[in-house]
Amino acid sequence: MREVPWVAQVWLPYLLAGILWIILSAAVLGEPQGAGIMFIGVSCLSIGSVGVSWRLSHGGGLYGPLPRD
Repeated sequence: MREVPWVAQVWLPYLLAGILWIILSAAVLGEPQGAGIMFIGVSCLSIGSVGVSWRLSHGGGLYGPLPRD
């Protein structure tokens, strides 16, 4: 039986968190902390997109049950 990666199970919260972190960083981009917050947002978006790509490439769909071989 193939193990399903954890990121394929929790992709939606990471995508939403990435979007919110980027919006927050846009609000404080003039401050020195804006670049760090932007990095957190991009990191969350990339983790979420890896989960989405794994699900789609393994035939699970975005919201359906995860495939287990």
